[in-house]
Amino acid sequence: IDSVEKIQNSNQNGGTIVIKCKDFRIFNLELPDSVEFLNLYISIKRLANLNNIKLLYPFFYRPMYNILENGYALFKPESEFTKLIASDEWRISIINKNYSTCNTYSATLIVPKIIDDEVIIASANFRQGGRFPVFSYKHKNGTILLRSSQPLLNNCNRRCAADEKILNAILGPFQKGYIIDTRSSTYINFCKGKGGGT
Repeated sequence: IDSVEKIQNSNQNGGTIVIKCKDFRIFNLELPDSVEFLNLYISIKRLANLNNIKLLYPFFYRPMYNILENGYALFKPESEFTKLIASDEWRISIINKNYSTCNTYSATLIVPKIIDDEVIIASANFRQGGRFPVFSYKHKNGTILLRSSQPLLNNCNRRCAADEKILNAILGPFQKGYIIDTRSSTYINFCKGKGGGT
């Protein structure tokens, strides 16, 4: 539930409760009795705005059936990543095992095989939020898509050797790559003013 509104009838007998959901659905509940109208509104309002997270639906829901498998154990990133990196150019890294290098990346990552973890840490320190260039997608024609955040620049340090080493390891000699910045030009200029790069 995104919001709950009450619309009292002009004759003071009941009213309409408008429930707007986060998936854009809207429900109108018309109640002729004023007491029921007010009680239901208060109940829905309280349930929609719980302060204690443990009272939210995922925490108190108990399925009426036995859980046969743990869904978290079904997906093993290492086995899925192995399918993607059949060549000798990539390796699976656990440098982010405790989410200490980048708290928005997964614990297991695909990185170039010739790049050691110290280079990755140096690159992460050069990037906003520690989001160094990391393998995200491989097309069937072999093209690789990476993702990263903007470099953190200041007046003294406009480049990062570790960052460039990662990109060069991915591209290889005499290869071209494309850097696509998906931010708006207004936001890019704002970030430049704060010391960020493009």
